[in-house]
Amino acid sequence: MLGNNHSAHDSEATAVPYLELCGDVIAGAFLIKSVLSGIQAGDPQADAMQKLVWHHSLKYLSKAPSHLEQIKYASEPVFAYPEDRLADL
Repeated sequence: MLGNNHSAHDSEATAVPYLELCGDVIAGAFLIKSVLSGIQAGDPQADAMQKLVWHHSLKYLSKAPSHLEQIKYASEPVFAYPEDRLADL
C-alpha cells in the first residue's frame, strides 16, 4: 500500500510537523480574528493584540517552509487514506 520509498514510520513522522503546522495556522487565524474584533469594537488593547499577531507570525509561521518539506516527503500514505474510512478513526 505504501510507495517504494516510504514506510509506515515515515507517515507517522509526518504527522508531527503536519499537526504543528495546523496548530500554528489555526492559532494565527484565531489571533487575527481576535484583533479584528477588537478593532471593530474600539478596544484600546487592539494595538497590543496586533503585536501579538506579529510575534506569532515571526516565531511560528516562519517555520512553515521547514514543516512543508517533511510533510511532502511522506504525504502519500497520509493523503491516500480512503475517505470513506475516515469515520472509523
